[in-house]
Amino acid sequence: MPAALRLAFFKLLGFAVLGLFLLPALTGWVSGHGLDRFTTELRASLSASLSEAKDLSPAGLQDAKAFVATVTAQSVCDGSLPQLQSLAQELCGATGDVGQFVLARRISTATLWLGAFTLLLIAGLAGLAYARPHLQLAAFSAGWWSLRAVSALEVLVQAAMLVWLSFWITALFFNIYIVKLILIAGALAAVGAWVAITAIFKRAARDNAISGVPIPREQAPALWARVRQYAAKLGTEPPRQIIAGIDASFFVTEAPLKLAQGEVSGRSLFVSLPLLRVLSRQEADAVLAHEMAHFSGGDTAFGAVLGPRLAAYAHYMAALGQNAMTLLAFYVLNLFRAAFELALSKSSRDREFAADRAAAGLTSGDAIARSLIKVSAYSAYRNTVEQSLFEHNQRHEGPLGLAQRVANGLAAFAQTPDFQAAVAESAMPHPFDSHPPLRQRLQQVGADYPADAFAGIVEQAPAETWADLILDVDALEAPLWRQYEAMFADQHEQHLALRYEPANDAERAIVLRHFPDVEISLKNGGVVRISYRGMDTPEATLQWDQVSAVRYEDGSFGTSDKLTVTHPEKGRLGMAATTTFKLALTAQTREPFKQAFGQHWRRHQIMRQLQRRAAAG
Repeated sequence: MPAALRLAFFKLLGFAVLGLFLLPALTGWVSGHGLDRFTTELRASLSASLSEAKDLSPAGLQDAKAFVATVTAQSVCDGSLPQLQSLAQELCGATGDVGQFVLARRISTATLWLGAFTLLLIAGLAGLAYARPHLQLAAFSAGWWSLRAVSALEVLVQAAMLVWLSFWITALFFNIYIVKLILIAGALAAVGAWVAITAIFKRAARDNAISGVPIPREQAPALWARVRQYAAKLGTEPPRQIIAGIDASFFVTEAPLKLAQGEVSGRSLFVSLPLLRVLSRQEADAVLAHEMAHFSGGDTAFGAVLGPRLAAYAHYMAALGQNAMTLLAFYVLNLFRAAFELALSKSSRDREFAADRAAAGLTSGDAIARSLIKVSAYSAYRNTVEQSLFEHNQRHEGPLGLAQRVANGLAAFAQTPDFQAAVAESAMPHPFDSHPPLRQRLQQVGADYPADAFAGIVEQAPAETWADLILDVDALEAPLWRQYEAMFADQHEQHLALRYEPANDAERAIVLRHFPDVEISLKNGGVVRISYRGMDTPEATLQWDQVSAVRYEDGSFGTSDKLTVTHPEKGRLGMAATTTFKLALTAQTREPFKQAFGQHWRRHQIMRQLQRRAAAG
């Protein structure tokens, strides 16, 4: 495991441990401290009663004092002192102070044990998934159901602990209780419990839309025949549809896919038209055989079942990550996901190696190796071209010509100093799985070309390609590029709107298109204006560079809302300088104001961050 990944994993483990044990341990400590105090008071009360007793002999009084010295609040409430049963009934009820502390200690102890069990469960299931790949689905399902239940229970119990502590910490140590603190803790607990419970039952939306068009058999009969031939040789069913697109990858799946023409189901093979133009037919044959091997190995069936469950898991984690009270469950679930990912990555690599070997057996090790090198080179160079276009500081006008840029510059890219390292260490792009580095895959098929041979392979133009045998392939591909370039140009313009500190009318128009000025009417007839420059109120003007932090307080019972702005510069005595704006907002304008303020202030922060990054090189 790389050092950075190992560090991230242990940080995640640390957060999970804190989430599982911090609040229960604090509850246990507070309850223990309180029980010690109650024990001292109880012994003092019993000793005072003994001093008033007239019917005890000296020996009996001595025995009674020895007994009192052994009495604890805990022993009174756990029933081990039947002679104090009447006192236990008085002190140890659920509404009694001593009873609350005894119950809090029991719950904290049980919660600590539950936390330890949770960590052992995560380790056990992740270890099972790593050691027994055929049990990965069962291990993940067991973790998904059990950890949802455990995390929801943890949130509910720790929410109750938080409310209890919000009262007793101040009452026990300072002899006061703060109503506002208790209300805040109660609100956090209620929201956290609601999120933890309701998110379990929400169905995650499937994000399975891809850009591509189906290729009918009559449009590419030879391609269809070759795919069916390899499927037959591997003893598996061929795909129900072949989908052509312009992504820099090939893949197969049995999950439903959303296309512009509608949703398709069953087995699908995605072929990249730009890559089909780069690969010779023999090299493309190796890729097609590789993808059919995924069908025969059951990889796609496994992915079709596991994929929706991973999506639902991610959906649940996202819901928990949005609330402070549910962060403990978020980190626990994220820890299991990270541990499970280690097992999933290993089995994914093994599946890729197996598919490579199967493809080499149907074609040749040389063909699969050459295809891997060309696909990696194309992907790396296309990323370079797109990154260069995205960093352009002006809006792109007209067609970008991405397909031509990449096709025309690929051979020259192979001669650049960074080419060998970029390709040798690259992994094949894929939307559903992680792939091993190129060098490892070449070694697996017995064609470990030296890095200095890569350029010659990439520069060699194919004499015949499968793209040549797809009828009207240009008409099939051109709309996909137009759609992609339009999306690319739109995303680039959105980034310019974040990047610009407008210096002219053209730049200002782009910023205003995505971050228009907003006017918010006040109850007193005034207007607040929020723009990329800052905020104007009837009383003052605020520039975004004057804002380092904000705090917002909703008005109540006719009072104005308060926006407290912390400035970057220091005030008197070295304290942070602040300004408070009183805003006569209505219930209808409060949220629009918050949203507009947050969006424009965040845009300005991003702009300054990008400027600093550019200045640093």
